[in-house]
Amino acid sequence: MINNNVSQSNINMGKAADSQPINSQSKLSSSVPPSPVSKSSYPLNNTIGLEKGQIIQGEVVDLRSNEVSVKLEDGRILTGKLEDGNHLAIGENVTFQVEEVSLKSLSLKILSESQAVLKDTTIDKALEAAGFSKNNKNRGIVKSLLNQQMPIDKNTIGLLIKQSIAFKDTPIDTLVFMNKYHIPVTKENIDSLKSLSNSEQNILNHIAELTNEIPNLLEELSNRSYGEIITKGNELLNIILQNSSLNDFMENKEITLTSFDTFSASGVSSVNRDLPPLSLDSVYLNNTILSSNERLELTRFLEADPSAKSLFSEKLLEGIIDGTANMKEVAELLKEAFPSGSFQDNNNLMRDKIQSSIQHVLSAFEALQNNDPVNLINEYLTDADRIHLLQNLDGFSLPEEVNDQIQSGNISTNELLKWIQNKLSTTPESSIRRLFSSKEYKTLMKEELISKWTLTPNSLTKEGIVDDYYENLAKQLTDIKGFISSSFQGSQENLQGQAGHLQDNISFMNQINEFFTYFQLPIKLKEQVANSKLFVYTRKKERRTAEEGISVLLHLDMEHLGPLDIHVDLHNKNLVSRFYINDNDTSNLISSNMPLLEAALERKGYSLNAEVLIREKDMNIVEEFTKQEENTSFVPRYNFDIRA
Repeated sequence: MINNNVSQSNINMGKAADSQPINSQSKLSSSVPPSPVSKSSYPLNNTIGLEKGQIIQGEVVDLRSNEVSVKLEDGRILTGKLEDGNHLAIGENVTFQVEEVSLKSLSLKILSESQAVLKDTTIDKALEAAGFSKNNKNRGIVKSLLNQQMPIDKNTIGLLIKQSIAFKDTPIDTLVFMNKYHIPVTKENIDSLKSLSNSEQNILNHIAELTNEIPNLLEELSNRSYGEIITKGNELLNIILQNSSLNDFMENKEITLTSFDTFSASGVSSVNRDLPPLSLDSVYLNNTILSSNERLELTRFLEADPSAKSLFSEKLLEGIIDGTANMKEVAELLKEAFPSGSFQDNNNLMRDKIQSSIQHVLSAFEALQNNDPVNLINEYLTDADRIHLLQNLDGFSLPEEVNDQIQSGNISTNELLKWIQNKLSTTPESSIRRLFSSKEYKTLMKEELISKWTLTPNSLTKEGIVDDYYENLAKQLTDIKGFISSSFQGSQENLQGQAGHLQDNISFMNQINEFFTYFQLPIKLKEQVANSKLFVYTRKKERRTAEEGISVLLHLDMEHLGPLDIHVDLHNKNLVSRFYINDNDTSNLISSNMPLLEAALERKGYSLNAEVLIREKDMNIVEEFTKQEENTSFVPRYNFDIRA
């Protein structure tokens, strides 16, 4: 079968990334005789008029590695990519099926004579029975219906002919796919299906447009009356912040971020999801982590231990005793003092108690770290920006400690917006107008929306996270559309339309997921937000386990690596992965780092066999869907009544 994606630049992960490519011609010369005919003696490769799925016959005039040159009856020489052609001989007449075709490339698949005759006969009989002409377009429609295991009766063929005329730029495979899964064939749905494959029309791009535009609503609000500024500003913040209020935050200020209700023996807590996410810099080592006696014993030990006493200041030790020490600082110093996780103490009982306390602190800190990033404002606001923000917040009467956190940048976006919301009703009009028109406040709003509307790699490990993500996103989009409609009376139709487009995409994806597991996930990485698409190669009603074998396709749009397609086959604990990328530089980079991935998977009990390949075409999601339905080695037999 043809490999539509692999070029001669493929790099096998079994070889060194910088190894020299094998000379395929010299390797081939021992098993395949030299071509008796030079390609230059024939007309140049001409693919005009060829269509995907078309059957062609011709004489093999050249074989080179994974390419074959075929002379057709009209004298044309077609050169296309071909796998499993080792058994072919120059001079042999062979029947091929066109797998992929463009002005620049051609991919072929060998078709046995019986297959070719049976398929051609079936197609022609279907058209004859239905009373339609046997032109290439109609043959293509019937072939696509056969491949996707659809009826080839008169009504179905006639419907597809009409739709192909109405939507002449839409591939036949797409129209057949939509009919098969009862997706209404409309321009909107065709565009939505196309957007699933088009990296320029993904959910992330819609999110980027909205997060850029929604904060600009503040500019218009700043020109409203004082009462309306407060009312509408508060309403917009409610939509963006969604959950916990500042009152919840104030009540839990001492605990912060996570409520450690019950610790297991390993020190991992149950997390109170209702609390607002705060900075790790605001988490204190208090009674929720260690009791007062445990903190006192730990302090005495740290004062006496030679590895620790030089690291822990007197002030920090006092903070551990009274429960005001910074959790992050204590945990990092403990890891520095005891990198092996153990220490010497003659009193075995005391040693075990201290070791248990240290492990408790480190486990609790690790549990906090594994939550979603806190989105500190120093990640996107410069020192100058934060000074300007403080000036614009001058009339908000924020606590001194909050002002200090703003200046240092060690406050989360979510926490700061809650403080601002809490102070809106008591802040002078001029201060609110100044803040709402400032670029720093718009940036806060934008970053909070991005945080809400993207996922992190860590968050993907949580059960049900994808359903929750889309449910929350859909709710916020509905709320935003309602807010715009009631507050701006037609002046923000473009923004409302953008929110509607994103809702339509989500709704269409939900419709697709009735049959297949496919979704887009905007992933927030350390230095960029990347669009990702995940497709599982099985219909939902045919769910498979790792023991039975699972195949998935993951697509990532990376800022520096470019588009990246990863095909993964999992059987038990064995992973076979193929990375499809755009160029050799990216290939070398991924290849050189592959041992890190192999080692990480090995620690989790998986073995990895990976290769990095050069992509020759972009992913077409409709093709990926229909691959599950095609069985080109079998053509069902149909009986036709010409009188019908």
